[in-house]
Amino acid sequence: MVKRLLRMGIVGLLFATLLVGCSKNSSKNDSSSSNEISVMIPDWGAPTQKMLNQFEKESGVKVNVQPTSWDDIKSKVSIASNGKQAPADVFEVDWSWVGEFEKANWLAKVDVSKDDAKDIPSLSTFKIDGNYYAMPYSNDVRILYANKKMLADAGVNEMPTSWDDMDNDMKALKDKNVVKYPLQFPLRAEEKTTTSFLTYAYLRNGVIFNKNNSLNKKSALDTFKYIDNAVKSGYIDPDSVSTDGMDTFNGLNQGKGAMLIGPSSFTVSSNNKKVSKVVGQIEPLTIPSNDGSAPKTIAYTEAVGISKFSKNKKAAAKFVKWYSSAKVQKQLNKELNNIPTRTSVLQQLVDDKTIKNGDILVESNKIVAMPFPNGVPDNYGKISSAIFNTVNKVARQKLSPEKATDQLYKEINKINKD
Repeated sequence: MVKRLLRMGIVGLLFATLLVGCSKNSSKNDSSSSNEISVMIPDWGAPTQKMLNQFEKESGVKVNVQPTSWDDIKSKVSIASNGKQAPADVFEVDWSWVGEFEKANWLAKVDVSKDDAKDIPSLSTFKIDGNYYAMPYSNDVRILYANKKMLADAGVNEMPTSWDDMDNDMKALKDKNVVKYPLQFPLRAEEKTTTSFLTYAYLRNGVIFNKNNSLNKKSALDTFKYIDNAVKSGYIDPDSVSTDGMDTFNGLNQGKGAMLIGPSSFTVSSNNKKVSKVVGQIEPLTIPSNDGSAPKTIAYTEAVGISKFSKNKKAAAKFVKWYSSAKVQKQLNKELNNIPTRTSVLQQLVDDKTIKNGDILVESNKIVAMPFPNGVPDNYGKISSAIFNTVNKVARQKLSPEKATDQLYKEINKINKD
């Protein structure tokens, strides 16, 4: 009995020793793990190794960047998260994904200060039920661009400020044979067609979706009529129905068009001799309205979020805070030509002439608004598909604006019910 008790005591002591050892090793592993994170992001958003080394020096957190294509990121996030695994501690969260990711419970909340919210207007895109789920890092605010040389050649000496001005200017450009197709507007069945449709609809009418997430028929009809007329009048190249959306946008830099409502990146690229044939000719303008400059615009922003399944959330949060800071946004502009999402940083870059003709960019960033009354819907992908397919049919003259509006209204209602 004594021997048995003694044997049990020895075994118990050994087991306790093992537990202590395991606890120490586990603690060590957790500590190591908490100081090393992975970041999955497209090449265009990856900080340089020099920047990451500085972050590690300041925070004690080592970052392993996993450059991944934009399309692959969504797939990897979906597969890993459905298995309750982190695809990476921090990953790309496109504006169009946030509703889907949040509803699926794949994102951890991120801390946002009042100063952050004020300085980064596009943060409203990543706010759901009072909480923020990602931090914007690359701007894509919509701006009107006009080729002032082409307009002057057409006898137009004042830049357009209203939609009527745009129509009159496009007619003048067409009548004077200055440019064959004055307006760059994507019409292929793809995402850039959807965002262009949403931009025109929202900024022409102040609404595109109703409070119950249904399509606003009046706004949609107006926009379909606008597109239909622009194609029939020869303002938009009919071949845009099969042209890559980014190539259509780039028609501005190639001198193929005189006007574009498009990404903020053209503020910089239009003056880059490596990619632009119209350096010095493009003037950024605020989005027009029915009676002058619009009081708001839209931003289709890139952001980063933290995986709900990350075991290193504290370290990940440090990275997100650093990555979205004013200092790093300025560095990302220098290293990657990223357009900052912070108004304060944009102003600095305009003041020191890093970004030329950037005053409109700064002003536009201040008036970014949210076209979805209840936040980006989790079924946005299906809605987008319905929109770009319908726009493409209108452009191909397969649907009238009226029939397109009725069809899209019914499709979106069905999507919302499913």
